[in-house]
Amino acid sequence: MEVDAIKYKTNCWDLGKCLRSYIFTHWKSLGTLIGGEPTLMTEMRATGIVLLGILIAVLSNTGLRLFPANLFALCLGIASTQLLTLLCRDSSENCFRRNAAFGVLCCPLLPICRLLSISSPEINSLFMPNIDYAFQVMFLQGSFIASLVVVCHNLLSQIFKRKLDVGTRLLLLFCVGALVMASFITTTKAWRSLDVVHFVAWFAVLLIQYVVHMRLTRWLPRSFTLGEAAVVSQGFTTFTVSAGTRYKNALEQLLQNEHLTSTLQATIFVQTAIMSCFLVLLLLFLVPCFRKTIGYYALVVGVAAAFSLPVLLVFFDENFVTWCFNYITANDVKIQLFFHWSACCLASVVIVYVNASPYLVKLSSSVKDSNSKHRKSDGRHVTTTVRKQFHFLAMVVLLPGLLLDAEMLFVAASCAFVVLVMLESLRVLRVAPFGEKLHEYLQVFIDDRDEGIVILTHIYLLVGCSSPLWLHHNSAVHVALYSGFLSLGIGDTVASLAGSAFGQHRWPDTKKTVEGTLCSVLAQLIFVFLLDMTGVTEIMWAKCLTAVLLGSLLEAFTTQIDNLLLPMFMYLLLI
Repeated sequence: MEVDAIKYKTNCWDLGKCLRSYIFTHWKSLGTLIGGEPTLMTEMRATGIVLLGILIAVLSNTGLRLFPANLFALCLGIASTQLLTLLCRDSSENCFRRNAAFGVLCCPLLPICRLLSISSPEINSLFMPNIDYAFQVMFLQGSFIASLVVVCHNLLSQIFKRKLDVGTRLLLLFCVGALVMASFITTTKAWRSLDVVHFVAWFAVLLIQYVVHMRLTRWLPRSFTLGEAAVVSQGFTTFTVSAGTRYKNALEQLLQNEHLTSTLQATIFVQTAIMSCFLVLLLLFLVPCFRKTIGYYALVVGVAAAFSLPVLLVFFDENFVTWCFNYITANDVKIQLFFHWSACCLASVVIVYVNASPYLVKLSSSVKDSNSKHRKSDGRHVTTTVRKQFHFLAMVVLLPGLLLDAEMLFVAASCAFVVLVMLESLRVLRVAPFGEKLHEYLQVFIDDRDEGIVILTHIYLLVGCSSPLWLHHNSAVHVALYSGFLSLGIGDTVASLAGSAFGQHRWPDTKKTVEGTLCSVLAQLIFVFLLDMTGVTEIMWAKCLTAVLLGSLLEAFTTQIDNLLLPMFMYLLLI
């Protein structure tokens, strides 16, 4: 009996050893399947940090009417979908950014940030300010789940090794829409205030988001992960709904002979500029003849004459150029900010020219190929320290605006976004006389995350720094407005520089160092302490400490673009 017992224990030990060996090998291979440096455990750690942040933010926000069942379903959906994407991702997929996971953790951030901001009574946001709360909640729930539908669509396509037909896609979208409506109707009575028009508009917007999300990685291969494409498509639909609603509300005021405030006119001006930019990009994609030099400039002039000018003439009592001049010169603070930001723009041009010129001398004619999509670091690119100069410049731009005039910073950041997007279109299409030069100078500053034909990291930096302003706009300064400044201007910059200088201990499965993360946390807390000491804004130390710690850990572990992810995550915890 003793011999049999010993044999049984030995066999069980061997079986357990084999199982452990199989599981270890299996998970290691899955980590390799994700692609290169990032591993399965790294992305799961980042997902866990995001889920923890969502739980803390939602449970600590008393104004948010989100039931426990919704919260549980949200977290379960993110975790299970993230796990499935890691298990099913096909390494042969060539439309997503390499060396990064699918990024399901990005999908809920923008909708929940928006939901938290509209649920706070002291916040008067410029994005969708006057839509019924019920419609906003239904739209944001649907926006998040529509992004998960695209992720699930990609999973099913890989599982069955073929593309899904149109009928299957529509059925999937219909089931998700029914699920969202059922969840919404059973958890709130506010839906009774909505009419058929609201539901039709809701479904149409989500259908547009679904199509944009689905096609974005095909239109611009190697430029996004699925999660990053989700944030872009969600931002597009959120802005579209906001602009349409703002135009409608402004027209109602004009019909009632009410005068539009300066803030409202500034919002309409910004939204018209961004809508015009989107219209130009859409026509560039649909009509190939506009991609030539003459066609490009004709398109820009045509959109300005046929759309921008008529819209602005409706809402402005005076010529909009005169309005811009009067807005900038309204007081001494605005004038000083205008000249300060103009100097910063000039400084950015000088930084690009000074740092790029030595590298351009080394470029051979083969490097100037118009389709250089696979760029390898071979000594032609600037170091991370040089790229962080733009993070420092972003700090110099943001801080005076946040302290003195957040509304003007909102307008300036939105206009800068339009300028950067249009310059990138000039560069991609090589439109004379600026396109080729822009390509030569900007390609020196790209890193390994800019794999596609478009360079997005500098646009993401602006979007990340400005997203708290776009989500939350109020005359009273709130610490959440500093989310982009803290996470990117201070946290990311200090972590990179400190880690490069004296980092010795690396976080598991990443290139980030523990020393860099600790320095990042310390620098951010020092800045929050200075805000508290000077009385700039009210500081809730529990929220700030949680946001800084979790944000710094997310920066260390995420494989997504931190310029896009970190500000929204910190805003989520600070609001």
